[in-house]
Amino acid sequence: MAFDDDVIVFDLRGTQMSREHWRASYRTMPLLVLLVLLGCGSPTGKAPPRVTLVAEPDPVPAGPGRGSTTFSWSIPDGARGEIYVSFNDGPEELFAGLAPRGSQKADWIDAGSTYEFRLYEGKAHQKVFGSVTVTRNGAKK
Repeated sequence: MAFDDDVIVFDLRGTQMSREHWRASYRTMPLLVLLVLLGCGSPTGKAPPRVTLVAEPDPVPAGPGRGSTTFSWSIPDGARGEIYVSFNDGPEELFAGLAPRGSQKADWIDAGSTYEFRLYEGKAHQKVFGSVTVTRNGAKK
């Protein structure tokens, strides 16, 4: 690549480069590109599989009695997890047992309360894959 006298080259920080500095960096550019490609993983553009945890509906609509929502979850690569729920920042209780995916209904959602559902990896109850906080709109009169 030519470096004409009327061309000004800047580095990534916006600093003007000298002719010697540009030539030295240009020679190392193929190595830099290779290192970037290796660090980026597969160039296919596919995103890694991700964990999903969804509550539907959320918020739970107002109505007489208790409301309900259904949780659906999926953990990629055959991993399994358990869902625990905490009511108004209280202690956690097991909501759904060890499974890689599933769906379960919670039909005990009260207005004015907050429920945090956490999906943990395996049975260790240490690594949280994801969480969802569910609330309910005020009761209809």
